[in-house]
Amino acid sequence: MVNIVNVKLKYGADIVSVLHSEHDDFVILENPIQIDADPDRGFFAKSWLLLSEENLVTISKRDVFYVHAASDKSIGYYEEFLEKITYRKAESDEEMTSELEDLFNALIESRESIKH
Repeated sequence: MVNIVNVKLKYGADIVSVLHSEHDDFVILENPIQIDADPDRGFFAKSWLLLSEENLVTISKRDVFYVHAASDKSIGYYEEFLEKITYRKAESDEEMTSELEDLFNALIESRESIKH
């Protein structure tokens, strides 16, 4: 079973993630997301590794207030968020493939066209 945890960082961030491994001095989190609350939008999630190609992060326990099992509600937010991200990535990959195919076909056609 996947161990989804809530990590409270000392600077206040709430992270929900798969606990990849825990050691004396650090924890390794997989696909961490930050869950915030907004008075107008309610709870919302955002990737904690938004600008990274990696999906694992090592956090020093000096920066961690606690690591606890995530609540059912936060697990629901987590799974829904990952599902959306995975779907968007698949769509993006399909769009890129389509654009590359179009570019390749245009290059082939331009080579085959009669030039004056």
